[in-house]
Amino acid sequence: MKKVGAVNKKIIILSESRDLSTNDVMKWCKIKGYDTRRINYDDRNLQIHIAENYANVSTSFDTFSIESDSICWFRRADFPPIYIPSEKNLVEQEKKVFSFTEKRQTYNALKYWIINNCKCSSEFFNDSFNKIDVLMKAKQSGIKVASWIVTDNRDCAISFAKHYESIASKPFTTFFLHTQNASYKNLTERHTYSELQLFPPNFIPRIFQEYIEKKYELRSFYFHETFFTYAILSQNNPKTAIDFRNYDNDKPNRCIPFELSPEYRMKLISLMQKLKLDTGSFDILVDNNDDYYFLEVNPVGQFGYGSYECNFNIEEFIVNTLLGI
Repeated sequence: MKKVGAVNKKIIILSESRDLSTNDVMKWCKIKGYDTRRINYDDRNLQIHIAENYANVSTSFDTFSIESDSICWFRRADFPPIYIPSEKNLVEQEKKVFSFTEKRQTYNALKYWIINNCKCSSEFFNDSFNKIDVLMKAKQSGIKVASWIVTDNRDCAISFAKHYESIASKPFTTFFLHTQNASYKNLTERHTYSELQLFPPNFIPRIFQEYIEKKYELRSFYFHETFFTYAILSQNNPKTAIDFRNYDNDKPNRCIPFELSPEYRMKLISLMQKLKLDTGSFDILVDNNDDYYFLEVNPVGQFGYGSYECNFNIEEFIVNTLLGI
């Protein structure tokens, strides 16, 4: 990780087109008088030209070069795998797959060029990040986590569930599908022992954990060892009690600023150092005994909601940190 420090007149942000927080950070860059350029991985017109000593990028909006002393922020910069529609012609199908993988590798090559030549922050490659690795490293850092297993087998899940009143299940990745008539998403679910008996013998692999009855939950955005934490009072709303991401737009959860203890912050910093991350959003449950249970850290988690609701002004803080102010 190259240290971000010296003032520079060009800031490059690698993100995705729908990320509103990137827009807000770019506004603060403009307020402070800095030239900001954006590269969205989902830009259909994105063109990348890289050589040993230079990198040029063309987007739907402009064309620019990335100098070796540019400041770069990897906001949402991991080029995801996508579903490629099936073709009857196998040759055409293979050509589409090959074209996509080559574009993905070219985009990753640009990221590596930036990492090796620029001042950068929040570099992250999804291929090397796994929730179970995070849970194990959290425990190594002295952080309490709920008991867990990963399985695709009903009998294994039932055997695990025997030890608890109920268990939670969650996917490794969140799946969202929007159609004209409905939206689908796979969030955290709660299961009893009897409900698991109705599962098919084998299913898509998922993570099972002891279900923790929460007093409230915490979301903490972390950026270069600074924490912006707020409590989400989601436990009394049936729609958000299990997973607050199942948002209730008619009755939003109340959020209030929260201060993590210095000891717990140091444990989280230790975890982030093990994961080689300088940014992320922590999800933490607090039970009725006021014990903390670490759930996960999302390297590209959202922070805009907490910034506005709790008046943290995270976007300006990010710009100041990147600029070394």
